[in-house]
Amino acid sequence: MSTANNSHVEHAAGHNPALAQLLGVPEESAEHLYVDNAALLRRIAMRSFHVPEEDANTLVHDVFLTFIASNREVRTNARAYLIGAIKHASQKYWRSRHSDKRIFSNCDESTPSAADLTDFSQGVLINQIVAALLKRLGTRCKEALRRYYLEEEDTAAIAQALKTTPANVNYIMHHCRKRAKEIYESLTRNP
Repeated sequence: MSTANNSHVEHAAGHNPALAQLLGVPEESAEHLYVDNAALLRRIAMRSFHVPEEDANTLVHDVFLTFIASNREVRTNARAYLIGAIKHASQKYWRSRHSDKRIFSNCDESTPSAADLTDFSQGVLINQIVAALLKRLGTRCKEALRRYYLEEEDTAAIAQALKTTPANVNYIMHHCRKRAKEIYESLTRNP
């Protein structure tokens, strides 16, 4: 019974053959599934979703327990399943935190202060100025600025989209920034 063919029958102390079958992964890699993926899942929760470390550990354990307890028989890519599950769990974590905050907050905190209203008014004013500024810029400038600042494309990709050279994109960007500054100053100048 100690031959290589019967090695699946003999098990080291603490090894659970049913776990490997339940997970749908080869028996020799079942014990490594947690070790191989726990750090990655914890990092995803903490870096991508800013979940505190203690709570990230709990989420990782919950994801693995759900994975183990799941009755699904087809598991072609366990790692992809676990990554999707930790992302979903992290989003659910923050949704529940925001719900708790709304439910258990004091009524006094929900009343906006004068400073909050001033900040809101300033935000609306800035949005109006930016909208007016963008309306006055040409379509090529808007496209270049949008791609560079909002989509974080490099000049080569912008050049391809605008059907020009990367050097010309640098000139366009310089001209557009200069024009945007002039428009901004004219919009915010007191009459």
